[in-house]
Amino acid sequence: MRKFNWGILGTGFAARKFLLGLRASPGAQVLAIGSRTRERAEQFGKELGVSHMYGNYEEAVQDSEVDAFYVATPPAMHRADAELCLRAGKPVLVEKPFAVTADESRALVETARSCGVFCMEGMWTRFLPAIQRAKQIVDEGALGSPCLMEGSFSSKVAFDASHHLFNMSLGGGALLDRGVYLVSLAHYFLGAPKDVSSQTHLHESGVDEQTIALLQYDQGAMANLTASFRTEAENDFVLMGTEARLKLHGPVFRPSRLSVDGVSAQTLTSASTSSQKEALLEGGVLQGLQQRLPGLRPLASRILRRSRRESVYYSGNGYHHQAEEVARCIEAGQLESKIMPLSESISILETIDQIRETWPRVDSQK
Repeated sequence: MRKFNWGILGTGFAARKFLLGLRASPGAQVLAIGSRTRERAEQFGKELGVSHMYGNYEEAVQDSEVDAFYVATPPAMHRADAELCLRAGKPVLVEKPFAVTADESRALVETARSCGVFCMEGMWTRFLPAIQRAKQIVDEGALGSPCLMEGSFSSKVAFDASHHLFNMSLGGGALLDRGVYLVSLAHYFLGAPKDVSSQTHLHESGVDEQTIALLQYDQGAMANLTASFRTEAENDFVLMGTEARLKLHGPVFRPSRLSVDGVSAQTLTSASTSSQKEALLEGGVLQGLQQRLPGLRPLASRILRRSRRESVYYSGNGYHHQAEEVARCIEAGQLESKIMPLSESISILETIDQIRETWPRVDSQK
């Protein structure tokens, strides 16, 4: 059976991760690489075994043997590079974020639909088995009504003036690079928020170095999301409902473990607790044991909360799961994915735009 042939535009971090990830998918291979220079294309191709190497994107998208392209260029270039593929009749997977603004994403979607060519945002974590299992649990109603969501994607990044992460004109910043994962998960589980607020710390380059966003939903649900280049967090993701809470154990961008804990209502009347039980719970012996044996409290909590743990492993580095969805959709004659629909990619960027609107004005030319 013929393999599904991929082409990649760009030779940076995301391009390498995608190519290496495809090695876990026996039905796919990277056939072509396009770069802004012939030298970079050849270096990438020779190092990673890509046979078709192009020194510009225009030639690359004309490769008749490529079934779909993965756009792995900086965010500010996503729309133009994806449209180049679409107008050449090539299905395209666009590395997250789909674009820099909601307006850009709407224009890109319009191009895809007018050309009648498949297009999808490369929010690769959404296709990981653990995320899909979490979605199943939530959709089954196991958590009850959603109440609170908390998530972080924070890891320290050394300043590099030459990298797009610290360049506003290329779509840099913690929100677009890290926070987009969290906003996407919030949309996946809760939908689009009705209200958005945010606080940010701006780097001297002008990009947001650290951002906290609060999303509010109908029926009272809230999401508290943190993205940072300044420090490192545990990077878990937790969705809490009226009946149970679900935790995706970090890293949030590539989880392989989840847990579900039941939620018990606290009774506020003192008559519900006997004086003997209260004396035991608050006594020095039990409190001393809980402090000296840190595993005692969580063990008791898991028993009382009807907890369960699941390991849901991905294969390879996890990047190929999205690629297999693209191939499946194309072979089925579909123009977009039901798991990562184009309308949701637009909605995610609308939320990101709303977050940025709360920030202080900065010079975009920094």
